[in-house]
This record gives sequence, structure tokens and C-alpha cells, in this order.
Amino acid sequence: MSLGEWNASASVFDDGETYECGNGSLFGEFPNTQYNFTLQVWEGNCTKDESSGYISENQENCTVNHTQVYYYVNVPPPLLEIELTAPENITYEFTDELGTVPLSFNLNTSSAPTCTYSLDEGGTIEQGECANTSLIELVGGAHNLTLWVNNSEGATANATVFFSVLLHYTNETENETAPQAPVISSPVNETYNLSTLDLNYTVDETAYNCWYFLNGGEPIDLISCINGTFTPAFGANSLQVAVNSLSSNETNISETVYFTSIYEEPENETANITISIITPANITYDLSADALNLNFAVNSTSPATCTYSIDGRTAVNCSFIAPLYLNSGPHNFTIYAYNDEGNETKRVFFSVYKSASSQLNAGVLLLIVVLFIFMLIKRR
Repeated sequence: MSLGEWNASASVFDDGETYECGNGSLFGEFPNTQYNFTLQVWEGNCTKDESSGYISENQENCTVNHTQVYYYVNVPPPLLEIELTAPENITYEFTDELGTVPLSFNLNTSSAPTCTYSLDEGGTIEQGECANTSLIELVGGAHNLTLWVNNSEGATANATVFFSVLLHYTNETENETAPQAPVISSPVNETYNLSTLDLNYTVDETAYNCWYFLNGGEPIDLISCINGTFTPAFGANSLQVAVNSLSSNETNISETVYFTSIYEEPENETANITISIITPANITYDLSADALNLNFAVNSTSPATCTYSIDGRTAVNCSFIAPLYLNSGPHNFTIYAYNDEGNETKRVFFSVYKSASSQLNAGVLLLIVVLFIFMLIKRR
């Protein structure tokens, strides 16, 4: 490590004094390594030792302080990116044979990379020196592939693609009882805000077994090939229905339906917190002569922390409840409660009315208090 002059303009020590320092740079020979140096600051009539460059501490009228500083030379690895060019998010069709789909990708690294991939969430397969290859003997249906890459510099990246394979057979004997591809009527390509969706589809009389694929996952049986329901994932979804004929042993698959789900479970169903606000209610209160007394309850299956706020002001712990003296006009009261299982918020809007005489009396009282304090100060 080479050390120049200290690169700060000043350093502050325990006695509160600030000492000016020179400017310069610090260097480290090795990345991701911790270094340290000692900063020497002096005050008074001090003489520097020409050979060592330091100030001797045994000088009269000379005060010397030392500060040890640690710093870390951190060089993050360069960003590693994958461009997965095949398979694509499409349906590959094959006739009279199982499917063979290319696996090709581009990497932006010059360091020695290591690649592995997984087909349909099965075991990982090492891909040698990250050369392109082929996925062979793919059966009909939905598939997904995930590719992982890392290099000698410690950078990592991964990419996932969903695709499907559709197999056709030209043998007329096999096609005599081959089922036609299912036609999905629900869901359709739109956005849903429901916890469960209807799965409606039609198949011909030669379909003996049916199942569906959600987001390229494992096949899920559809008993007796009848319509049913399913639970979508939050966000973008894809769905396919497949049919099979026992006599021909041929599988046929529907077109892929793409749709979006924005449904989220309400927070209070997982938080197990309920808030009841009795006072204030959504009404107008006449507080010409009285204050507003809060009345609420917070219940939870496990201990919860609770705070409340009036008109968005600083939150107050729910254990402290005092009468509220509010001005005329609109107001709001908010309670927030949370525990390890979740949180819940409840807000009430209300208004306050005060007669002109009550507000005038309050103003007169405030003026009297101010004058009284002024007279006490003047007498001193």
C-alpha cells in the first residue's frame, strides 16, 4: 500500500479542536482487502523529523495526537447478463416425433463462466463451457427452463423462459380416436381481481384424461374432464389444458391463454387485528362547553403495538388517552396497530362545532393569561 498526504481538509479529536491537514490520496494494492493507517496531528512549537517525516512526542510545548483509521478497498464484480435466445416463449410443433428445441444464449463476460440449467424444475444439468446445445425428446405440454451462470470474478445471473410443445401424428389409425385440442373459454386475456377463477373448456368425445398447466408448472388433473375452478398467481399468468386418449395414447394441448390477476388477500386476514372506533364517529360534535373523549378498542391474537393520530399530527401511544380540545372545522382520527403477523389501520372523519361565545371566551381567557405572565416578567 502506498500512502500520500491525508485527503481530508480537517480531523476532529476528543478535545473538540479541529486541525487542518493536507490533501492527497490513499491506495490499496489488493481489492476486497482491509487497510489501516495512522494520522498524526500536532499543535504548538513542533519540529518534524526529516528522516521519518513524523513529529516526535517528546518535544517541549508540542502536543501530538494519533488517530488510527481503517478503510476497505471494495471492488464489486462486473455485472453479468444473460441473453436467452432459445427457447422462446412460443409453442413448438412437431410431427411424428418427440420435440427437440435449441438452447442458445449470449453472455457479456470474458471471465471463465460456468453454466447449469434445469428443465421443468427438475435436477440441474451442467453445460460444460457454456456452449449452446439442444433440449431433446420433449413431450407435449407446457415446459419451463431456468439457466444459471457464474464466472471466476464472483458475478452470478439467471434467466427463465416458459414455452410449450405440440405433437402431431400423421398415422391415420392413431388419429381415428385422437382427441382434438381443447378450447378454453375461461379465463380470457384480461385482468381479474378474484381469489379463484372459473376454468371452462370444451373437448371432444375421444378425450379420456384431462389436466391443466398453470404458469408452466406441474400438471393438475381435471377429474372426468369437467370444468372447475383454480387459484391464479398474483401478476401475469399463463394457462393451458391438455387432453389424452387411452386408445391412441396421443396428447393434444390447447392454445395458451395469458391473463393477469391483481387479487391480494386483505391484510387483516393475516394480521388477526381488529380495530373498533366508538368515539369519534362520522358526525358533527358540539364542543362549545365540552372536550371530546376518545373511545376505541384494539383486539389481536398476539400482542400488538398501537398508536393514534389526530389530523395527521405526531402519533401517540394508545395507552395515553386524554380529552381532546379541538377547534371548529373538519378533523380526522387514525389508529394504526401492528404485530409480528401483520398490521391494520382505521380512520374516522368527523367535524367539530363551537359557538362564537365559547370561542370568544377561550380567546379572552388566553389574553388574560398572556397579560398575567407579562406583568410577572415586568416586575422582575
